Amino acid sequence: LARLWPVLSGSDWWFYLVGTTGLVTMVIGAAIALFKHDLKAILAYSTISQLGLMTMLFGFGTPAAALAGIFHLVNHSLFKAALFMNAGIVDHEAGTRDIRLLGGLARLMPITATLGIIAAASMAGLPPLGGFLSKEMMLEEAAHTGWAGTPWVVPLLALVGAALSVAYSLRFIAHLYLGPERDGYPGKPHDPPLGLWGPSASLVALTVLVGLFPSVLTGWLIAPAAADITGGTAPAFHPALWHGLTPALAMSVIAVALGALMLWRYGSLQRGWDGLWLPEAKRVFDGAVERMVQWARWLSDTIHNGSLQRQLALMFLLAVAIAAEAIWYGGYTPG
Repeated sequence: LARLWPVLSGSDWWFYLVGTTGLVTMVIGAAIALFKHDLKAILAYSTISQLGLMTMLFGFGTPAAALAGIFHLVNHSLFKAALFMNAGIVDHEAGTRDIRLLGGLARLMPITATLGIIAAASMAGLPPLGGFLSKEMMLEEAAHTGWAGTPWVVPLLALVGAALSVAYSLRFIAHLYLGPERDGYPGKPHDPPLGLWGPSASLVALTVLVGLFPSVLTGWLIAPAAADITGGTAPAFHPALWHGLTPALAMSVIAVALGALMLWRYGSLQRGWDGLWLPEAKRVFDGAVERMVQWARWLSDTIHNGSLQRQLALMFLLAVAIAAEAIWYGGYTPG
């Protein structure tokens, strides 16, 4: 999308197709992530949501949004890779990835818990981490983007997506690491050797440092990339933890509050979600393919049934239909 940006951005088709798809994907992916129980499923659907966020930013078609998309791509690579490693460590040491069977691991796996909590906080967009900076840039762009003449649609849905991302990040922290220890873990949870948590720690350290020194650590990468993609029209890359009282900051505060509220009422939300009839993409796709095959088979059997009379009738009806269409739209003048 970034490579196509110089050619296609700025058109209505690009904005409505790419931007809308990204916005809807961000919200739906975040909602599904909130109610998954497998640690890697939570992270996988959160990744879909984050990719939707970046797609939305590139779809906005403005140089500032493209800059924000590039910056979030870097931040997301740091905290999400660290989190997938973190989930692998938990699976290896605790014997399960089902978050319903876990909890209270901070006392048993303090190093792993520290790394997971910091990375998840960056995913939630909490300061002073790298994820906070790029998510605030996203909210700033969304706050000033209209959709079909309506100024509130994009900011509202972006706020919902941000709140859901806070909720699933806080759930990852609270339901995995906080709370009392359990009696019946499938394995015997303990911190692994340095060789297993070291790579995750290096990424977590980077996401902290990017939050504190974004221009120093990423300016050499973000600025030329943004200049290349936008033809030098992107604004200067000077992210900061404090930009004053802005609409983006207000939206960020509201998102954190809503996310915390969703975590507090998670039991009720989970029961409501389980009671919904929700389409499953694989089942919908397989069913659609099966119906198409049945229709094609019926059509083929109807036409190719071995009847010469039917073949001739179809040929003559088609000839009459083509002639009638020509007369209807092209007019008819007697010879």
